[in-house]
Amino acid sequence: MSFRGKFKWYKSVQKGGKKAISFTLTCKNMFKRETFDCAIMDSSGQQPSQIRRRIKLKPKESFVFNYDTCGWDWCIGDFFAIIDSNNDNILERWDVDVKVYGRGECPECHGSHRCSKCNGTGIMNNPYTHTMSQCPVCSGTGLCQTCYVPVRYGSTMYNEIYSNGSIPNPNLNKQYRIEALQRRISELQKMIERAEWNERMMQLRRIDRSMGTTFIHILNQRSQYEQQLIELQHQLDELMDMKI
Repeated sequence: MSFRGKFKWYKSVQKGGKKAISFTLTCKNMFKRETFDCAIMDSSGQQPSQIRRRIKLKPKESFVFNYDTCGWDWCIGDFFAIIDSNNDNILERWDVDVKVYGRGECPECHGSHRCSKCNGTGIMNNPYTHTMSQCPVCSGTGLCQTCYVPVRYGSTMYNEIYSNGSIPNPNLNKQYRIEALQRRISELQKMIERAEWNERMMQLRRIDRSMGTTFIHILNQRSQYEQQLIELQHQLDELMDMKI
C-alpha cells in the first residue's frame, strides 16, 4: 500500500467556523485502486476509536477525515492508522502533527492563552451600535489562535500546556455579563419608576409643568433611563442568543 497523510488546520462549518484539525489521506499508487481498513484513535483512551472497513481510493484520490466529514474532533495525541483487516494490527500510522508552543513562547499571548482581540471573553462589544457579537478572531472560544491546540482534558499534554490554569472560559464570562446586565436593567427599571412617581407627585401638587425646570429635568431623566433600558435589553437578548 502507498499512502500520504497530512494534518492541517481548517475552519469547521459544524463548529461555527472554529479552528480545528483535519487529516487528508491520499493514495500515491499511480496505477491501481487501494482498498484498506483504517482507524482513528485517541492515545489517552478517553475517546472510543473509529474503525472503517473496506475504504477504496483511486490513484491520487484523497479522503478527508475531520469533524465535518466523520465527526472526529482531532486532538494532540490522536493518530490515524492503516490496520490489518485480519487482526487490526497497525500497518502504518500518522500522529497529529501541529506546532505546539512551550509555556510563554507564544508571540501573541505570551502564555496567557487569551485571544488578543477579545481578551479571552469570546465576545465583542460595539460601543457605537451598542451591540454584542461573537469575536471574529477566536470564533467565541476566547483562546489565542496563534498557540491554540486542541488537547483532551486531563491528558498529559493538557497538563503540560495548560497547567497554569489560565485557560479562558467564555461561557463563564458570558454568564457573568448576563448577570451584570440583568442587575443594571433592574436598577434602571426602578429609576424609571421613581421618575414616574416624581412626575405624578408634581402633577398632583399642580406645579406649572411648562415652566418648572425640575419637571423638565425629570422628563429628560426618565427619557434617558428608558433609552438606556432599551439598549441594555437589546444587548441582553443578543448575549442570551449568542452561541459560544
